Amino acid sequence: MLSRLVDNVEERGLVLLNLQGIYLPEADIINLFTNNAKLGNLRLVLTDRGDQTKCETVIDVFEKISFDSPNLEEVVGKFTKTDTVVIKSLTGLLQLFPVVSVARWLHHLCGEVCGVVGVVHSEGVDEEVLDQISRLSTSFISIQPYSGDTNLCSILHRKPGGKIQRSKELFRIKSGVLKVEKFTVKETKEPEEDQIVKALTTFKIGTSSIEEKTKQELVLPFFTADQKKGAEGEVRIPGVKNKIYYEPDSGDDWDDEDPDEDLDL
Repeated sequence: MLSRLVDNVEERGLVLLNLQGIYLPEADIINLFTNNAKLGNLRLVLTDRGDQTKCETVIDVFEKISFDSPNLEEVVGKFTKTDTVVIKSLTGLLQLFPVVSVARWLHHLCGEVCGVVGVVHSEGVDEEVLDQISRLSTSFISIQPYSGDTNLCSILHRKPGGKIQRSKELFRIKSGVLKVEKFTVKETKEPEEDQIVKALTTFKIGTSSIEEKTKQELVLPFFTADQKKGAEGEVRIPGVKNKIYYEPDSGDDWDDEDPDEDLDL
């Protein structure tokens, strides 16, 4: 999707680039979206100092703005159908003008020119304001660092019929050339049920094979070896059959009182 937008294959209305802590120069990204002969004359609306964007005309808002009664359309002037307007950046405009004024101007501008490419920095714009501005865009592209010189872009593109396309892609720019690759989420293996149970308990459930063998081989001290000669688990006492013998302990409490003496039997 990113390559199709850069090559002007997809519909181009308002392309909004949301830069999130990115270290790649803004001009490099903007130049990707403006390096096409079909875009006509490039007009830059500049609110940031130090720019290397390839545009024929630069309109510096700070040089033309009147802080007494600022009017956005008067500041930036008028454009034609053969113009592509680059706004660097909307963050600056939103700090100088009311949100409603910027939104109305963008809506009007998209109907008057060939296309609009705008840059906004999420760190400098309220989340609710960014959401409202993004609804005006044809393509809303959020870009953030990923690894080394590779960046991750999340694209939301609105087709003329209302269908919304979404994609996530990795890209990098080397010597002005765009390299795009598919973004895949690494699958994480879910822990097995036995591992989950072990993690949730503070004691051990069940016995190991070694523990089970040790248990079977255990000889209790109050059974002799001769008594254990028989079927598995059977104890035999010579000369005794089906009887229970009890030998009182020294600590037993023997009492001659009749526990039922209060009963009339």
